[in-house]
Amino acid sequence: MIAMALGPLIGLWLMQTYNFTILFLCALSCTIVSLLLTKLLKIQKAQQPPQQAANSFLDSFIERKALLPSLLILCITLMYGGIGSFITLFAAQVGIADISLFFLFNALAIAVTRPVSGKLYDAKGHTFVIIPGVILTFVGIILLSYTTSIPSLIIAASCYGSGFGAIQPALQAWMIDRVSPHRRGVATATFFSAFDLGIGAGAIIFGFVAHFTDYATVYRYSSLLLIAFLFIYITNLRKQKQRNKTNEKAVG
Repeated sequence: MIAMALGPLIGLWLMQTYNFTILFLCALSCTIVSLLLTKLLKIQKAQQPPQQAANSFLDSFIERKALLPSLLILCITLMYGGIGSFITLFAAQVGIADISLFFLFNALAIAVTRPVSGKLYDAKGHTFVIIPGVILTFVGIILLSYTTSIPSLIIAASCYGSGFGAIQPALQAWMIDRVSPHRRGVATATFFSAFDLGIGAGAIIFGFVAHFTDYATVYRYSSLLLIAFLFIYITNLRKQKQRNKTNEKAVG
């Protein structure tokens, strides 16, 4: 997550200091190094019990119990894709010279928030992390859409980073808790496929919206995804509570 937050900051610096060729060469170098480092990983292949084998070809690639957290992270990264793709154009539109500060304070907020949110998740559960995280992210994106100065940009980045830094690991941990141990690999793949899809699709969707309005309005529209997130999440919580009550009555 820290690399994801710092990447745009470093990328902007490389682009402004050198050129796109240097930027892409650095990205290629990082990719090659990461591939080489995978050789150092020691992975033990889990023995999958025959009775728990995947039921279909699709089950080999998608874990159904991970679909809800994956849908929720899709909402978050759709918005992130829109923000990251157009932040420099937004800055030029509103007259902010050093937009790299957004990525810097976003990264700092993520780094500070993750240890705290992890402890809160362990102590209280995902609800106490996810809902405040969504609220902080919403505040951050709305502040960003109205910002015209460096101080307000820093506040917006800090709120957004704190919210995103709380939501993503909480959703991932919740997803892992929902699935059987031998399905965690497939579940993680399902989750991060939705994560990556959201970033790419967000840039395309909000790029289309930007043809008809300014970037500040695009950001306000993107905040609707957080409302959809809360609706899906809270609806699921209510259904789960209802199922628990029904099970308790059946046992009693």
